[in-house]
Amino acid sequence: MKNRWIGYCVALLSVSASAQEYPRELTFSTGEQQIWQLTMQRPVAAREQVASALNALGISAPAVQALWWAQRCRFALQAGDKAALDSARVMLKQLEARSSSEFAGSAAGYKCQQLSKFNAGESMDTRQLSFLAYHSLTERDAPALHAWIGLDYARDALAAGFADSAASAVALVLSIARDNLLPQLEADSLAVQAEVQTVLGQYPEALRSIHKALALQTDASQQQPLQLIQAGILLAMGRLQQAQALYQTLWQQRSVPAGLALLALHLQQSHIDLALPLSRQLQQMAAQSGDREWIAISGLRHAMTLLVQGQFAEAQAQFDDASGWLSQHRLALYLPEQQRWVQLLAQQGQQQAAFDALQQSLRLQRQFDAEQHQTQAQLSSTLSIAEQRSRELKLVDLQQQLNTSRAELAASGQQLWLLTGLCAGLALLLMFLLWRRFYR
Repeated sequence: MKNRWIGYCVALLSVSASAQEYPRELTFSTGEQQIWQLTMQRPVAAREQVASALNALGISAPAVQALWWAQRCRFALQAGDKAALDSARVMLKQLEARSSSEFAGSAAGYKCQQLSKFNAGESMDTRQLSFLAYHSLTERDAPALHAWIGLDYARDALAAGFADSAASAVALVLSIARDNLLPQLEADSLAVQAEVQTVLGQYPEALRSIHKALALQTDASQQQPLQLIQAGILLAMGRLQQAQALYQTLWQQRSVPAGLALLALHLQQSHIDLALPLSRQLQQMAAQSGDREWIAISGLRHAMTLLVQGQFAEAQAQFDDASGWLSQHRLALYLPEQQRWVQLLAQQGQQQAAFDALQQSLRLQRQFDAEQHQTQAQLSSTLSIAEQRSRELKLVDLQQQLNTSRAELAASGQQLWLLTGLCAGLALLLMFLLWRRFYR
């Protein structure tokens, strides 16, 4: 009984701890393994087939049911099935409403909301819900839900500038991946870990992480993205020739991001004879892909190529035309391009144009900094809400444990009274038998 009360005291002291926790067990249950294989293991089957297989699973544990309904929410969104989506939302809400000390359930509901917002293109709400989902996870949630939500959160946290939080999340996912022998999940997690380590300036560690990821990745379609991360790390380390050789190899495999990186290096090294044909090819490939980001960046890089060739008027028109979408939708990507443009204008003797571009760059930098500050404030507020929710859940859990303890004490008291009465009865019987014996 003493140990039980010590446990309650520890639980009370932990109420102020971080909202996110490790699951009680890292190993997947049978139901989790089935759901993971159906929904997360690439290549994923056609969504109609996955939805049908999910519906056929018999899941009883509340924590695994939360994962099950969250995945059904995901595939309903992909299929545009409003009835199935509404059903998933209702069931997730009911799971959370009837939660006891056995299960919390908020994280799965937030994940469904996040997927819905992402599907609607609401990026800020998506990131806030990613934070809420991750920091609403408790030790009672299924390990597979921790892995799914944790990896998505690590990417979002890194993009939002919370590198330390991303590192903590990806460490959890790596533990789950290794415990369940999931090489794809481990490779995906190592790739995110490598990006986090690069941001933190831990280049040798980042290179080791990406090498492990490349060795583990069983999905052939993910090899190129991992090699792009590897080339970026080599470039950050100053190993220019190795990075350039890797970008060249990837460009030969028709990777547009590799071609864009290679074009930037050619411009930096003044290899104009290589830059111009590459720039034209990139514009064609980006247009064929339909990717707005690639189209805009390839347009900006083509403008820079024209400028270095001395075609100032044509280059300026090309730059202005290409910059519109990127400056409105991807300011974090546009600013480095704008700064390169300023440097090239100055190098080409276009001092007035360089000054004007610099003024615009400074204005956009202030705008970007303000937006980043606002975003981080909103995400910090979201984190506070999640932590408050976690504290409330822990207090409820503690109250339930105390109520259970009182019930056990009451039951023990009743048992003690029964034993006392029985002992008294036995003692009286013994005394009676002894009296009769001596009386005779």
